[in-house]
Amino acid sequence: MARARSRGYNKRPDEGRALLDAAETLAVTGDDWTMIAEAWLALGDVHAGRRAIEAALAKPHDTGTYVHAALLLHRELGDAMAAHAALERCASWSETSQRADWARLAWSYVHTLGDRATARAIYERGARDPRSRRHDLIAIARGYVEELEDRDAALGVIRRAEAESRESIESGDLDVIDLAEAYRDLIGDEARARRLVDASLAATSSIRTALSIVRFAPRSKRDDALALERAGFAKAEATATTANDWLDIAEHYFDREPSERDQIRRCLQSAVEVAVSGEDRRRIAEAYRHRLNDAETAAKLGPTGLAPSQLVVVRHHLEEWAADPARLLEWLRPQLDRVALDTLAGSAGFAKQKHFAVIEDIHGTGLVPSPLGWYPREALEFERWKTGVDVDHRRRAFACAILLIDAAGPEFRDGFEATIALLVESCRELGVEALDGAIALLVALAGSFDPELPRFAFALFGLLLAAAARDPLDVRLPSLCDRLLTLVSGYERTFSMYTSEWLLGLTNFDSGHALFRSLVAALIGGPTSPPHLASIAARLSAR
Repeated sequence: MARARSRGYNKRPDEGRALLDAAETLAVTGDDWTMIAEAWLALGDVHAGRRAIEAALAKPHDTGTYVHAALLLHRELGDAMAAHAALERCASWSETSQRADWARLAWSYVHTLGDRATARAIYERGARDPRSRRHDLIAIARGYVEELEDRDAALGVIRRAEAESRESIESGDLDVIDLAEAYRDLIGDEARARRLVDASLAATSSIRTALSIVRFAPRSKRDDALALERAGFAKAEATATTANDWLDIAEHYFDREPSERDQIRRCLQSAVEVAVSGEDRRRIAEAYRHRLNDAETAAKLGPTGLAPSQLVVVRHHLEEWAADPARLLEWLRPQLDRVALDTLAGSAGFAKQKHFAVIEDIHGTGLVPSPLGWYPREALEFERWKTGVDVDHRRRAFACAILLIDAAGPEFRDGFEATIALLVESCRELGVEALDGAIALLVALAGSFDPELPRFAFALFGLLLAAAARDPLDVRLPSLCDRLLTLVSGYERTFSMYTSEWLLGLTNFDSGHALFRSLVAALIGGPTSPPHLASIAARLSAR
């Protein structure tokens, strides 16, 4: 499907049809089939589109499958009767399914068929359904207001949600913010919303509930929002017992206002007092360094980062190739100034200051936190996906190098294969020294990976492309090609659940496949390529 989308479906109709035929052989869920149906209809094949919709409706379902099928039937095929029948089937299925979503089904009646009368009946069924939980009922109440403009019916549903949760609310075990916001935003009952939150704060012994109120306070529209926030912090601190509790509170103080240094430090000191493991101390050290910029205290608690050679542990060596997981990162660090780091930290579009603190630390020390946390991993991943003529290849190579070093650690990271392709492309643009660094990193990664798993072959493939970009006549390439061919042949027998496409079919993460093919065409697929490189290129072009 990704390959079909990349070709625009109808720009190459014959290839699009072949790809969609192949997709049908792999389809399992109703969602798979509605996606295929939409593609067939975009290609202009009404018969195949309707057939795929029928296949979707014949599969084990969720509400989304029925809703998507009805939308395609009505919008693309103009068949209101069939669309109505699909939604009726969904309503019947919802009576016994554990995954019923009455609010979404009712929404579909309104927005697909313009049928508000049936939507009301669906909302009523959902409101009566004993299986509907609090979040289901609030969604139904929202539908009553937004789709039918019926606040009276919404109020009844919200009251039922509150009544069914009464015991948990009174004990303080329940986060009542969703109920409070429903009363305030859907009904306009700010007094009831206030009473719920205040009662919950008074009763709770849950740090999660207290911190939920801290987060809610700034958006509460209350005249005492600051006092509510402070009360939430006070209750959270009174409830905290573990290092993780104190770290959570410190993080909330930082989110509220990074200048709250005294409060953050006090929480981190409390975390130290109850820390019971090395992992606790590592996380506290990271907080001292990245939230307070206190490297001295952090160092006393433990390392906040590891050298690449400590993360990319080379367990077996590739003959004739030298491994160095740090070489590329060390070459890139002086290439980036503060403006570049600031831009990189803002790639994710949120929490820029948190991303920047860790990125600046990696840049300054050459050490990588392990495991690499959400900050800055999310910003690095966003930078990784940047493409086009305006991409900054130094920033992108820096992000890819860190992500690949982290990928050698103990935690699974998806998108590893695409990161290799993007790294090779950027280092090719940056020149010989960058390629030498990429080669050394990819050799180290290959040496750290289990040769029984396909990720080992992807590391070798990245190495092959980087080395060919460096020197297509490198005398080490023939034996590397032979080894890669032997490996992939073995993997294809072992991992038979994947597609038949050579090497690339060994991963479901196909976002880098187009770039891999482009690199192959540019680096090893030319008419003057040596036979061993041409052999690899031929396998990737025969699809």
